[in-house]
Amino acid sequence: DHCIVVGEKWKRGLVETLGVTPHAVSVIHNGVPETTGPRKPQPNGTSFRLLFIGNLLPQKGVADLLQALALPEMRNTLLTLTLAGGGPVDKYKGVVQKVRFPGNTGNR
Repeated sequence: DHCIVVGEKWKRGLVETLGVTPHAVSVIHNGVPETTGPRKPQPNGTSFRLLFIGNLLPQKGVADLLQALALPEMRNTLLTLTLAGGGPVDKYKGVVQKVRFPGNTGNR
């Protein structure tokens, strides 16, 4: 009934390539709202948590992020990364110990 895309490029693609009517496509430029509350510092001894939701593809910077987390100076940091999304998940598993892959992720 209606399509939601993350940019004008994707809207044009739906309209021009798939013949979707322009009024049936909405563009949301950034689906994540800005933080409105004050920053809450992590209590001492707790792990900082990072979450990535999206396709686990090189052009999204996933490999760069994992390489950074694998650096020796990051080894003892209290940090946990959760990668949730499709793509070559098996390629990324085991690169860094601090990474979780929840749910039904896999090659899609």
